[in-house]
Amino acid sequence: MEGVNAELQRQDIPIHHRPIKGWFLISSRYGLGLRMPPSGAKPVDDSYEGDDLAIRIFDWFDTRCGDRLKADWGPGNSVIVIRGDAYRLVLPRVSGTVHAICDRSKHGQPNSLPNNVLNVLDCVDGLQRGLCAVLSPHELFQITSEVVKATHQFVAIEVLFKARFGPEARGDLFTSVECIVGQSPSYLREYGLSRWHSLHATEKIIKAYCKLKRISFTNTHDIVKLSDLVTGHGLTGIVKKHVRDANCDAKVRYGDVPSSFDQACNAHWAARSICAVVGKAAVADGLVPSPRVPCDLRLQSLRIV
Repeated sequence: MEGVNAELQRQDIPIHHRPIKGWFLISSRYGLGLRMPPSGAKPVDDSYEGDDLAIRIFDWFDTRCGDRLKADWGPGNSVIVIRGDAYRLVLPRVSGTVHAICDRSKHGQPNSLPNNVLNVLDCVDGLQRGLCAVLSPHELFQITSEVVKATHQFVAIEVLFKARFGPEARGDLFTSVECIVGQSPSYLREYGLSRWHSLHATEKIIKAYCKLKRISFTNTHDIVKLSDLVTGHGLTGIVKKHVRDANCDAKVRYGDVPSSFDQACNAHWAARSICAVVGKAAVADGLVPSPRVPCDLRLQSLRIV
């Protein structure tokens, strides 16, 4: 198994993909025809073939990698401000129609809900029950609305994540959040750096669109010029205030131009909005396929408890 894991490392396979990749590699290489084992199954003692071997392969990765096997399969992360503090929004992977509720009594119990119901409070990373208990109906409604809005926007954006500049844009959006929430020792609330990554995400998504549409562009970080460029080629919907909020001087990276908490949050939200407009345009123009399963996270059946 060490050799299999090393081979997967050389292939740059992410850790959370390695159990399935390792199972498939062993099964195909040795012609074993192994089946996918059921979740929670245990191997028979001293048995190293068939289903028992498959179970042992997955168990080996689980023992070796532990929590690192847990992956965020959602379209992205964003930021929400609750009573003055920033929280990470871990956005859900929604397939088909899902109804959003805001239920304090079921916060932290996602398995207690039907598959087509999402408790938006579970999307707020680190949200404690004590705070939930004192939030007003208006605040809970704002959380719900923001989760729905951000999810739809990131689903629109991710259609460009596989295009030229797309993977880098995804990383910039993620890092802009990290620099605001400040939960990692590597990102201690670097508001200027967050603004810079929000700008870069916007720049790269616009350039990804330009590449697909064969629009020539200069090597610039100026998203005012880039937004004007795509607008001149027929793209509509980019809000000028969002462009101003997402734009910044390169000196913000070093603190030579000061940046505030509000500026960093507004820059991320603006970048998210602009990138979503561009992603929707790319689908409408036939440059990229639309999501295979539409995302329909609905507020119509909202229930706040």
